[in-house]
Amino acid sequence: MNLCKVMKRRQQQGPLINSLPQELIVDIIASVAASSLSDLCNVKLTCKEFHEAATDNHVFQQASIEALPTIEWRTSSQASLFLKQCEASGNPDAVYKRGMIEYFSRAHIQLGINFLKRAANSGHMQSTYVLGIILYSNKSSQEEGMEFLKKVKSTNDGGIDKCLMRSMKVLREMWINNTIPMPESTCVDPTCRNGRMRVVPVIPVREYSWGNQFKEPSFCSQTCNWHHELNKFCTFLRGV
Repeated sequence: MNLCKVMKRRQQQGPLINSLPQELIVDIIASVAASSLSDLCNVKLTCKEFHEAATDNHVFQQASIEALPTIEWRTSSQASLFLKQCEASGNPDAVYKRGMIEYFSRAHIQLGINFLKRAANSGHMQSTYVLGIILYSNKSSQEEGMEFLKKVKSTNDGGIDKCLMRSMKVLREMWINNTIPMPESTCVDPTCRNGRMRVVPVIPVREYSWGNQFKEPSFCSQTCNWHHELNKFCTFLRGV
């Protein structure tokens, strides 16, 4: 069969993409959205089929929104609309950021906790960490908060320190109208890092990095350990 006949047959059959299942196209677009929003925009311009597939809820659910400023939620821009669509589709990052806004910026305490729980229940580690800190700061929910923090500490992906720094990055992008009070140590063991005469040094966020972490001290109990983590979060929050 010569080239002219092959081209003629392809023209009669239509574009090759029309033969692909819609579910497969959506999965392809979702994979692109999960890696790069700029690539997603470019793919949407490729053809009508890709543009339509990009409006599927699965794409919004998988999209990576880390590059979008948290402040976009307060605007009427295209980015704001995109973030709200991601949130409505259950995108864990979007639900997490909405929870951070509600709790720390709008001071809607329970609503913020509800959003953070939604994201944490989907396995989102930063939500799990912040939720653990919030719950542990309240005596009536300390046990529950401790369980969330244990989940974060058991991960092999940077754990608590990584979640702390990423959370502070989000908090620096918003107005803080609700904080967590700095806890007072009740430990009297002078050898414990959380002892009464010891305090967590105030280190500006910009001077902290994964290569310059707090030297892990010793604690007299698990309670003092988690108290120290709460103290770290409050210390950094004061510097935002």
